[in-house]
Amino acid sequence: FKELLVRLTTEFYTDNEARVKRWKGLRLLATDGSTLALPQTSELARIYGHANNQFDTAVPCGRCSVLYDVLNDLVLDGVLAPFLVGERELAMQHLPHCGKDDLVIYDRGYPGFELMVAVLARGADFLMRCKGNHNKEVRAFLAGQLQDQTLSIKPGRHVSERDRQLSIRMVKVLLDTGETEVLLTSLTDEATYPTILFKELYYQRWGVEQFYDVVKNIVRVENFTGHLDTVVQQDFNCALLICNIHSLLVSEAQEELPARHVGRKLAYKINNSISFGFLKQHIIQIFSDQ
Repeated sequence: FKELLVRLTTEFYTDNEARVKRWKGLRLLATDGSTLALPQTSELARIYGHANNQFDTAVPCGRCSVLYDVLNDLVLDGVLAPFLVGERELAMQHLPHCGKDDLVIYDRGYPGFELMVAVLARGADFLMRCKGNHNKEVRAFLAGQLQDQTLSIKPGRHVSERDRQLSIRMVKVLLDTGETEVLLTSLTDEATYPTILFKELYYQRWGVEQFYDVVKNIVRVENFTGHLDTVVQQDFNCALLICNIHSLLVSEAQEELPARHVGRKLAYKINNSISFGFLKQHIIQIFSDQ
């Protein structure tokens, strides 16, 4: 299933520029993590560890992470790991699937010198939301009057590359709630990427949140078909593949709707629950027919 996922996405991006959606020439990717409740067996508890549910009962639980193309609704890579593995560590595992002309968007649990260096080493760029007390530079920026500032940062004492420096741009974003967020990015060219773009740009990561809603509540990935670790991993990776197949089919069908509903005041949008149900009835046929 992992190999099929790679083949499917590679085929989509190959000689298909007319259909691939980009932002200013960049592929917009987002990494985010979540948790999956696993079948209650001693083997899965040993491999993945426990988490407490809403009833304060310890249940086997895994931590999953995906690298997601938010404009084209495609999973490029997914990992299901033990519960105690950190999201930043899982984010590192996705980086072989990133490269030149990619921008990876991260939430505020991810900013760190090593991850920034690793993203840049792949030829990609990053955009990260950070906490207001992330470091002294962020605290000073948040307290000052500047809305946009680029500076060089050094790693903390726990990072091995002590002599390395990075040029990082800090951008303030005013939320609708009145709060101010700070974004860190490697997109330092203010002429190409003016400050005003970043609020909407960061919001694009919402696509990965919507993906988790679909994979949990429509695909129902947590309804595993067996109790062995092999089956759990297989079901997880199969769910990612099914979501990508669904996205490709729906994107083509969505393009046909305007011509079929000329004169309608409101644009039709394909219903995910219905289309996934339809796909479920035909998935074997899709793979077996010529």
